[in-house]
This record gives sequence, C-alpha cells and structure tokens, in this order.
Amino acid sequence: MEGIFLVPIDGNGILICRNLWYTFVIFVNCNSVPSKSFDFGASQTPIKTNAPLISHVDQINLDFKEKEVEKYAKEHKLGYVNLRNFPINPDALVLVSKDDAVEGRFVPIHAAGKELRFAAVDPTNAKLKEIAASYTAKGFVVQLYLISEESLSFVLRLYDKQAEKVGVKVLELNEDALESYDKEIAKMSALVEHFQSMSDVDILNAILLGSVKTHASDIHFQPEKGRVLLRYRIDGVLHQIFILPPDIYENILTNLKFSASMKLNVGYKPQDGKLNFQVTGRQIDIRMSTLPTEFGEAVVMRLLDSKKSIATFDSLGLVGRNRAVLEAALQKSEGMLLVTGPTGSGKTTTLYTVLHMLNTPDVKIITLEDPIEYHLENISQSQIRETEGYTFALGLRAILRQDPNIIMVGEIRDQETADIAVQSALTGHVMLSTVHTNSAVETIPRLLNMGVKRYLVGPALNTIVAQRLVRKACTACRKEVPLTGKIAAEMTAAMTEAKKAQPELEIPSVNHIYEAVGCPACGNTGYAGQVALFEILNVTKAFEELILAEATPREMIAQAQKDGMVTLYQDGLLKVLAGLTTIAEVMSVTSA
Repeated sequence: MEGIFLVPIDGNGILICRNLWYTFVIFVNCNSVPSKSFDFGASQTPIKTNAPLISHVDQINLDFKEKEVEKYAKEHKLGYVNLRNFPINPDALVLVSKDDAVEGRFVPIHAAGKELRFAAVDPTNAKLKEIAASYTAKGFVVQLYLISEESLSFVLRLYDKQAEKVGVKVLELNEDALESYDKEIAKMSALVEHFQSMSDVDILNAILLGSVKTHASDIHFQPEKGRVLLRYRIDGVLHQIFILPPDIYENILTNLKFSASMKLNVGYKPQDGKLNFQVTGRQIDIRMSTLPTEFGEAVVMRLLDSKKSIATFDSLGLVGRNRAVLEAALQKSEGMLLVTGPTGSGKTTTLYTVLHMLNTPDVKIITLEDPIEYHLENISQSQIRETEGYTFALGLRAILRQDPNIIMVGEIRDQETADIAVQSALTGHVMLSTVHTNSAVETIPRLLNMGVKRYLVGPALNTIVAQRLVRKACTACRKEVPLTGKIAAEMTAAMTEAKKAQPELEIPSVNHIYEAVGCPACGNTGYAGQVALFEILNVTKAFEELILAEATPREMIAQAQKDGMVTLYQDGLLKVLAGLTTIAEVMSVTSA
C-alpha cells in the first residue's frame, strides 16, 4: 500500500510517507494541519493511548516491515513467521552456534525428531545453505521460514540467555525396555543380527542398558574404515562388544550429540557435553566427549551412577598399617593429604571416601572439581570451567574467603595452585588433592618441579597415598595353583622386606594362589570388580629433614620404609596371598 497517511495519536500524530521500498515517519501537530487535507479511511482509526508517542511509532514501523516480509514470502512461496510472537524451542538453539547464526542470518526455531525449522532473513545465504545441507545429509528434513531483520535481532538478543536454560538432557529407559533387552544383552554380539529390524533409539537403548548390566565405566565408539567398534571399559579394561555399521552409528551419534547439547553440524573439532539416562530408579550421568578422526567422530562416554554408594576403607582394600596411618591423618586439623597415581587408578574414589568420613556438622567442606562426579550432601562443590577463566587457582583463592575447615582440590597441576594449596595447609586448613606421579616418594620432586619452596614442602605435607587398581579374581571360576618355584621365592623375598618395614605385618600362610579362568558370571574375563593397591607415606620429622637435605629418591624410599611404608608391589602380593587378585594383575600395574 503506497501513499501518504496521517495517524492521529492523542492530539498529535505521525505523517507516514510510504512507497514500495521505504517508509518515512514524520512527527506532526494535528492542530496545525487542516483535517480536510487528508482522507482518513478505516485503516487510519485514531489510537487512544497515554503511552509515549515514540513506542507507537516503533510499533507501526515494525508492523509495516513485517507485512513487507510476509508479502515477499508469499510471492516466493516461502513460509513466514514473526518471531516476536513465536515460542522458541530451547532445544533448537543448541543446533547452531550464535556465531554461525549471525553469519548465516538465521536461527533454528524448532527441533523434533528428524524435523528441523530454520528462520532466515536471506534464504540464499551461503552459511545457511552449508549448515542446512549438513543436516539434510544426516537424514534431517529442514523447513525454511522467512523472517525480518527485527525478528532475527530479537532472537539473537535472547540467544545466550535461552541457551543457558538448556540443561542436561534425560533419556528415559523404562522397566519394559530393560526386560525386553535383558536376554539379548546377556549376549551382546547377538544384537548385531537384529540391527536391521531395530530403530536407532532401540539400538541406543540396548547399548546404554548393556553398559549398566555389565557395570561398565565407559562406552567407546571408535570409527574405522567401513565399521565402528563399540567397546565397554569394565574393571579398567576395554572389551570389544560388537561392530556397528557406519550408517547406524551416524544416527546414534546424532541422537547422542543432540541429547548432550552439542552442535550437530560440527564434526571437525572436539566437543564436550553432558546427558543422563534413568533406568530402574537410578540416574546414570554421562560425560560425553567427541574427537574428529580419519574415519569419523570418535566418542567416549564416562558413566557416573548417582545412586552408587560411597566406597569404604574396607571396600577399597585398606587394611592394617595403611589404614591406621590414613585414619590418623584424618584426625589432624591442618596439613595436606595427597593421593597420587595415573589416570584411572581410583584417586577420586579415595578422595570421596575421605570426604565422606570427614563430613560432620561441625566442619565446613568446600571442593573444587573438574568435573563434579558425585554430589555430596552438606558439602559445597564447585565446578571448574577453565574455558571461561574459572581455574583451580582462581577457585582456591575464592574458597579461602569462604571460611572452610577442609578443602578438596581435584588436581594440583601448576605452580599457582600448588603454592596456594601449600599455604592453605600451613594456615590451619586440611587440604586434600591429587597429583600425577608413579609413587608416593616421586610426589616430592613433582612439587619441587612445580616451583614450591623446598622448606615449605615437608611442613605442609601430612600423608601421601599412591595407589593402583587391579581386578579381583572371580570367585565363581578362579583356579588354585600351587605356590612353588620362582614365584614362591620372589614372594617370600618381597614379604621379608615388607616385614622389615612393618614387624607387626601379618602375612597369610598359604600353599596356593589363584589364577583367572573365566565363566558366564564374569563375562568370561576371569575377573569381577576391582580392589586398590596402596603405598602410604607418612611424612615424619626424619623424612622432612631428608627433603631439606635434598636427599635422593632412593634415600627417601629407604626412610619411608624405615617409617613403616609398604610398597605398591608388596601390598599387591599381600592381596594375591589373600586370594583377592592374581600375580598377573599385580605385575601389570607395579614393578618389583
């Protein structure tokens, strides 16, 4: 509609001059304009309001622009939507980053199953076409709607705020699903035969339920040429479950990435996300990580059972002098307790057990974790976000202003964190943390290499716990073997050394040990469950003096053993004699 119009508003008005391309708005005083100069039709009904005139000018401009876009959409047979009146689906926003949305001049507004709706200012935009094509290639149906620049700006302003509302997604696995898959999961390889008749959701359900049934800690998808390997990590060891066809894996990957709030169209760089699923009243949290590889995106999912009970010293395998030293360390009101070992050695589990024992109403406990693996009542747990600048060092400085008694820092990995942790331990706080070293004694040079002053290390440290995890021999199928020959001689020599360190040490008197066999009860692995091996160093005055004197690691080990330390290898052999594990397991994680 072209022409010149006057719209009266409470004695004033706006003069609208409009042609096909532009709309001009001019403020006028209606008292100075002869009414007969203009022909007011039905569409120029006076607006009765007490609101500021400028708001009505803006609204009229917006309405005209929306009508123009709607008209253009009809002419080109495109859908049209005004996003100011459209409920944006928060799940859709995670499909496209804000940067891509700005570059493509579009926003995702709806996502349901394989149906996506994009709303765009310019349907010919190259970035829009690229992203739409990437989703189409993955089996999505993409519908395009035309929007105005104002609609786009409106959603972009809300983009970050709405994206923050997108939390962890939940996959519901009910009792019926569990029952229907139960027999098939018992023989996971048999599922391959049913893949062609199973939906993508059914296959994913089977994989997730299988991980629960086998007590897996991780699920691995590893793309190779023409196939994708599915593996579970059970009791610390990877087991191949079956091989997935690439097309089925792509559909599963899309489902998982969507549930984990990852960008579906990004496969060229790593992504991290979170989701969870619920089964039989339990919530299993998942930390998901993707990595671009030669043949597609590899995925690793760490499973965390929120209902899993906190371990006890008994279940960890802490006995005798090791247990007594650690319990004594927990009675101290200041100082540092460090747990050390490689990734996957159970350090976090041990720290959570310690926190559980220290968690009483008369103390304040704060943790810094990356990530928070288990939620503990009456403890303030803070999640590190290094990509946003929230580091262990920054968090630790903030914690000291929160008046804590006990602090747990997930890991000491740099000088700043180490310095603050040491100072905290020296100023009336109990400090718990982890470091990556191979033995208890090696923690000392590690702290020194980080830049901690030598004269501060000894006074700050109370106890160092080095540990490893070994698999427990399956009691249903383990086989007795005689304790003779070379193995008997080596074990006798090791136990003699351990007896020197701990004269009170009770060594089991047996004439046999066990080997792993394998049976249906343990999935034919020969093992079921895990137990920890410990090496606990009590920092005595004599040991402090060695640190100051720049003693060698060998001299420190000798002093630690003199103070009663049993090595990882020796503790492992004790557990072999007790029938808990096998020589092969101990040798795989320790050296004599």
